[in-house]
Amino acid sequence: MIRHDTKLTLSAGRFEAVDFPTELSLHDGLLPLPMILDYTVGEEVALYWRDRTPFIHQLAAIRPFQFFLINGLFRSSCGPLMWMLFYVPNPDSEPQPFAMMECHLNPASRAQVDLWRRLSKQTHWHLTLLGNNNRVAGFFEFENVYLLGDALDAMEDACRDKPVTDFMRAKQEFSDGYTLNELYQMA
Repeated sequence: MIRHDTKLTLSAGRFEAVDFPTELSLHDGLLPLPMILDYTVGEEVALYWRDRTPFIHQLAAIRPFQFFLINGLFRSSCGPLMWMLFYVPNPDSEPQPFAMMECHLNPASRAQVDLWRRLSKQTHWHLTLLGNNNRVAGFFEFENVYLLGDALDAMEDACRDKPVTDFMRAKQEFSDGYTLNELYQMA
């Protein structure tokens, strides 16, 4: 597979989130968005972890900052969904992660699948931690070792010919059935 080389060539400096989509400014969570972070790299899909509470600064202070992904499929009465649990391990060797964030993907939404597929084909992932007023609390670059492309392939194979009749209800069934801790235990 040909991968988009997204290793940043910028020197150290300060990063700001300008032109952050207004419609997303009131939502917290993990958001994949097409962005240009480095003009020599071009457009890529970047991840934004938004949390408007002081916790985002505690998260940004973690060293070493590690970022992991667990994923799976869920079949609801309204159709399938793919879940992704992103987490940051606890630096104090606790069994539970320091932070976890869950995302849901509608296998029937070509736009959603294509966005995550683009991310899976990048050599590096960029994560920006955004606090209140879209202030950058932390910025990190990770080599892409996440095997998200394989997970997306498996999802597309398993969900072929399985319609999603109501994705919001599917998400609700999933959330009613599993906590973040239970998802983490599936690793």
